[in-house]
Amino acid sequence: MSTRLTIGQRARKSGLHDNQENEWKSLISVLKVLLCETERVRKSSGKHRWMPRSFRYVLEDFVRHCDPGRVAPKLIPVSFEAAKKIDARGGWSYHQKAGLTYEHAVPLRILFDLLFECKEDEERIEQTIKKFFFITWVTDEEDYKLNQLGLRSKMPEGWSSSMSPHARYEAAGISLSNIDQSV
Repeated sequence: MSTRLTIGQRARKSGLHDNQENEWKSLISVLKVLLCETERVRKSSGKHRWMPRSFRYVLEDFVRHCDPGRVAPKLIPVSFEAAKKIDARGGWSYHQKAGLTYEHAVPLRILFDLLFECKEDEERIEQTIKKFFFITWVTDEEDYKLNQLGLRSKMPEGWSSSMSPHARYEAAGISLSNIDQSV
């Protein structure tokens, strides 16, 4: 008999009530449908312009339900320079984010490809999201530096999924605060 827990069992074990458990299952199902639909579209025309936005929203909803701390404004990792700007304004506010850029540590294009490799296995989908889906705030200047280094939508040369999801920032010399050092 397998010791692997189903999504529902993990949800109950982590204290989610039935509605949250159903939403969690639904979000994984939607993500699987998006991945399979992308495969179909790629085979027929190779284009899927609507996919990135849909994918991003489903991922953020998934994370909001199973790991809300990752998308809570005060818990999102920020660069030290972005933290200085926030402190200079007297604290954090969604209405005062001028000069900051919302970033995905692993670009969604890369994350999508990683998820595409495991599209049939719900547990691997969940593990991949937990390992690689991080939102960060950087300054506009740091974002420009990432773009200049060719790291806007790519990971550094030689990066693999066994390496740090924050490798782009390390390559650009951007230090982050509030990051989980265990990843």
